[in-house]
Amino acid sequence: MKALIVGGGVLGQTIAFYLLRSGASVHHIYPESGFDNCATLAAGAMLGVFAEVTRENTVGAGLHELEFRYQSNKIYSDFLSEVTETSSKKVEVRAGTFIIGNAFGRNDANNIQCIEEHLNRYKAPYQIVTERDVPGYDPNPRFAPHRILFLPSETFLNSEHLLRSLIAANTSSCNYTFTSGSVSKVLFENGKAMGVIADGIAHYADSVVIAAGVGTNPILTESLPNTRLPKLMPGKGTSLLLETQEEIPYVLRSPNRDFACGIHLIPRGDGTVYIGATNRTASCPGTSEGASVEELHDLLYEATHELNPRLDSAIVRSFRYGNRPISLDGYPVVGKTQIDRLYLATGTYRNGILMAPLIGRIISDLVHGGDSTINNPFCPLKREELFAEKKRSDLIKAGAEGIVSFLPAPHGLLPYRRPEELAECLETLMRLALHDDEKLRALREEIRSLIDSQPLPETFAQLFFKCSDAAESLRKQE
Repeated sequence: MKALIVGGGVLGQTIAFYLLRSGASVHHIYPESGFDNCATLAAGAMLGVFAEVTRENTVGAGLHELEFRYQSNKIYSDFLSEVTETSSKKVEVRAGTFIIGNAFGRNDANNIQCIEEHLNRYKAPYQIVTERDVPGYDPNPRFAPHRILFLPSETFLNSEHLLRSLIAANTSSCNYTFTSGSVSKVLFENGKAMGVIADGIAHYADSVVIAAGVGTNPILTESLPNTRLPKLMPGKGTSLLLETQEEIPYVLRSPNRDFACGIHLIPRGDGTVYIGATNRTASCPGTSEGASVEELHDLLYEATHELNPRLDSAIVRSFRYGNRPISLDGYPVVGKTQIDRLYLATGTYRNGILMAPLIGRIISDLVHGGDSTINNPFCPLKREELFAEKKRSDLIKAGAEGIVSFLPAPHGLLPYRRPEELAECLETLMRLALHDDEKLRALREEIRSLIDSQPLPETFAQLFFKCSDAAESLRKQE
């Protein structure tokens, strides 16, 4: 049995690891150039079973994802032990996460309450603590906390160490081969996946697994233009690594907020701390390669005001950015496709590192020809059965709330050109409401098409900038 895996991040490497342990041969393809900016290496790697909970993502299919995170976390210790044993490169895991709600986070109170509800439902350990109980936490008085939870068993690790350990484990196997290249197309014969084209060269195998993050879309579009598979959009995350003298032994983080995962600080154990993370989707400003000034400013302002003002003397060692894969229904895409021997593993958004062991086991089971005994609600073949279409009214409400939340800078004022952007957006919306000429009808249809094709609250950030950009051209029409 020979499997071909496309994608070199934590999901692709973990799937390769489990397939090799099950006796399969693996041919792995991903581009080494630009690898340092993959989503895995930009991630903070909080294994957030409960810290990722929000009021919006724990209804319907969101409960399936919470259970999936929970089950993957249960096998994480065994997974890391196996990787360490095979690679001889230990991956240190540390425990303890403080979730802090303050007045700056508009929905912090609701989300912390929701986190507590599900901690209690799972009978998971946690404590309600005060500001004085949190080592290294010293917020600006304007950001005084109203509730803090300590989750002693919520863990975290260094994503780079995990990735390097997985690569070492896989390359140590005589059944593993690697090609550095960019896959453009899947090869088919008699309705079955037979291999891929990478940089013009054909590679063949018994099964093909696409775990290429946001790179999955162009491969599938080229290979299967008429097949309905969940589409993905990029959510660019930017993070910083700071060197500091502050003693901060645990994760400090807010609940998830609007279109991002809130502010979080993760100690690395070597005198450095990770600060993350932003979220810029699709065509929003700042989604190009690199980190924008606004992203870095937001991270540093929130860290030094909400967490510890003494971080202002820390040394910036590096920054990273990577594109998280977001499926258009917001949930992972894992398992069989309509094409025999073609499997997907993507769409994990902020939870790919946590979900990797369970996804790896599922894909390994499927490649070996059986139905996995692991409950997988995210199979592309069953998606329409399990994921009812989101109500347009709920989507609009969530998108509008997200826009209101992301408009201000961390200090509460409208930053940079934001007042002009807001005025231009409102001007366009008023024109859409009050007039109905040909230009406005075309814009209205473009907006509707965007919401239909990307039915996510994050899409409304794009709509904000689209309406803002349209104001001047509409004005010139008069």
